[in-house]
Amino acid sequence: MADDPQHRKLLEEAETAREDQALADQYQGALETLVAKVPDDAVVAAEPDLFISLGDFPYTDNGPPAQTAAEYRVRHAELRGHPPVQRMLAACGLYAIYDDHEFRNDWDARFVAAEPARYAAAMAVWDEFFPQRAQARDIRYRSWRWGPHLECFLLDCRRFRSANAAPDDERKTMLGAEQHAWLVDGVTRSTATFKLVLTSVALDYGDGTDHWVGFKTERDALLAALVGVPGVLFVSADQHWFAAQRHAFGIREMQVGPLARGLGSPPRATSGGAARGVLFRAVRYNAGIIDVDGDQLTFTALGDDGEAFYTETLSADDLTPRDSAQAASHGSAHKLTSVP
Repeated sequence: MADDPQHRKLLEEAETAREDQALADQYQGALETLVAKVPDDAVVAAEPDLFISLGDFPYTDNGPPAQTAAEYRVRHAELRGHPPVQRMLAACGLYAIYDDHEFRNDWDARFVAAEPARYAAAMAVWDEFFPQRAQARDIRYRSWRWGPHLECFLLDCRRFRSANAAPDDERKTMLGAEQHAWLVDGVTRSTATFKLVLTSVALDYGDGTDHWVGFKTERDALLAALVGVPGVLFVSADQHWFAAQRHAFGIREMQVGPLARGLGSPPRATSGGAARGVLFRAVRYNAGIIDVDGDQLTFTALGDDGEAFYTETLSADDLTPRDSAQAASHGSAHKLTSVP
């Protein structure tokens, strides 16, 4: 990478921008906030084969917001120049997708139309720092096989989404028709023991409506299409607290993050107590570690002090979505270890 001309050019442009002291001063506060809590030592100590980023890496829309390609490059280069981030990225390979803060907060189709030049700059710079070997048009979602037991499906929950405020009916979409069909086809056809669906926003139980709770019609159709497929696990981010959750048909979700930036505020519990699908929740900095050993998948949540504060071991059978009749006759014996 160090000898790559394009990479050298990007770093030189970022260095030129940093020489503008006023610009550097504006960015430094946001950078320090962003990286202060990265548990890089804990992540590196786990010796991962692969690091998957589900977005907001980096925050570019405050301190002040980036508007041009040069300003977006400064944000990306500053983050990558920070030692904890360098250590983490040097430890293993990387797959990534953007969420909202790589462009602007909670962006959807309306913001793309309202700020086309800024959007184009943000996406072009993201591509420079997260290049793909074979980019096809505007498609950045992808899947890959990781050995015989795991296949990963990394979703793009931003580029194709309707306006968040649009009526929640069959026309409203987060994925777009092409990506939705690709996902269902890929998961249902996969021969891997476990199918990991990586979504930058949570399926439910989050704060606000920028996640799948604002797209229930599409979400419910997606989950129903996965009934009977063994080994399905969703992993999400964005909400800034850890949670283990269960949804329709028994579909499981692990919500991870943040590595940094600040902690979120989960919605208040209803009069009946916590949301019934929330099995465990912890408002703390965290990273998720997935270990696949044959027909066993173990999910561990690491705190910024390296503590494994949540561990759950599941089989493909445990992670098989079932309709009500199937669920009534099925028992689960997976191992759960959690710290309240």
